[in-house]
Amino acid sequence: MNLKDLLEEEKRVVINPLQDENPPLLVVITEGSTTLARALIYRILIDETFGPNQSIHFILYDSLNFLAFLESTAIEITACAPNLLEGISYSADSSIAFKDADVVFSIGRARGYEFTKNERRESFFEEYIHVAKIHGEAIERFSKKDVKIITLGYTAARIILQFAKSIPPENITALSLLTLKITAALIAAKANRHPSEVINLITWGVNGENSLPDYRYAKFRDGKFVEEEIKNDVWLKKNLIKSDRARKISDFQNFFL
Repeated sequence: MNLKDLLEEEKRVVINPLQDENPPLLVVITEGSTTLARALIYRILIDETFGPNQSIHFILYDSLNFLAFLESTAIEITACAPNLLEGISYSADSSIAFKDADVVFSIGRARGYEFTKNERRESFFEEYIHVAKIHGEAIERFSKKDVKIITLGYTAARIILQFAKSIPPENITALSLLTLKITAALIAAKANRHPSEVINLITWGVNGENSLPDYRYAKFRDGKFVEEEIKNDVWLKKNLIKSDRARKISDFQNFFL
């Protein structure tokens, strides 16, 4: 089989003959060869994320170099014979993988990556941004216009929003709530307030110590901006980011998630 055939062919591993009142959801998992993708699929099925009666057809997407690993993941998921699994397919062609998708889980390239001391992060994040751009363009061209998109970082969500212009912004979200809550708790403690009072806070980057809190628009529920309340540029610009406490919590977050 030549390169063109590999790119264009969609591999379908299983079809569940069980008929359901609801048509199956088409759920795309990007970077489908990763351990995280495999674990995510298990949780979606076991936790009945989309409801106890909603069947799901998964489409695993990754680059051509990982096509063999996509097949391995698909076979492993199929072996569990979960009732809600209507089918599972995989492809390295975005026009096939993202076609008419109802839900897209964009894992991206940054998850679980450990930088060495001598390694430059700039080149890595260039690739991270490039991958998010590819996902956004594919969603814009091939997915349903009411598709729901979940990313693993606010940066990826923002990039996808930029390149999937026809998708409503409210349909795009990021699984970085814990990072956001940690930052809100640190700000609230400094201002002697409750974390629930902090609103409009943004966290850029990926989960863990690589994330960057953006407090410029953050305020408390009474309308007072965080910068006005704390009045300590050194703490906000340096201590908040480099806080030992934040790092320890981030390490826990990386382990737990």
